[in-house]
Amino acid sequence: MRWKTLFVALLFAITISLNMFVFVQAQPSAQKRGDLPLGLYGTSRGKPSKPGKPLKGIATGNVSEPPPASDRWAVIIGISDYAGDEYDLEFCDDDALDFYNALINVYGWSSSHINLLIDGQAKKTNILGAIDWMRTNEGSGDEVVFFYSGHGSGSLRNADNDPERKDECIIPWEIESGYYIWDGDLSEEFSDFESARIFFYFDVATQVV
Repeated sequence: MRWKTLFVALLFAITISLNMFVFVQAQPSAQKRGDLPLGLYGTSRGKPSKPGKPLKGIATGNVSEPPPASDRWAVIIGISDYAGDEYDLEFCDDDALDFYNALINVYGWSSSHINLLIDGQAKKTNILGAIDWMRTNEGSGDEVVFFYSGHGSGSLRNADNDPERKDECIIPWEIESGYYIWDGDLSEEFSDFESARIFFYFDVATQVV
């Protein structure tokens, strides 16, 4: 599963206030006026649609048809209210709740298959525990989603002892460096998932330290 290591590494190539939405399927370069942005499966005026033909020159093709709701699993994290008062953010919790509601109300996901962590719930142990919960439940034909909105950081000191010179991380509620979850940590966490259909979403404000 080494491709997953590359997957996570690429997803963490982020700069200050970069909003990342990572999809395996191809996205059209333009949409008709009034259409909604394409998401997990593509939407048109709020309704899921089947994947279309990939655009010429797009390296990534369409993913397979989505599995039933019983085979979809998600961890959604949004942190606006961090420990203390100095590093709080705005709207990250709202982003997570909006994403949660979209999965249920637009895409038909089951709420029992989503682990939602908001603000103080998003401690490091809870985040890693939520990933472990997905690992325990997912299977080879399932769909897995990991969504994070909050602080991030980076380091040129090889913080997680992986082959990369530059490392990036997401920052749990504790906001202290000992609690950071680095890209190498996430790569390791997801390396033994059976699913080949994993989506990562990062909406991160970050700086290199």
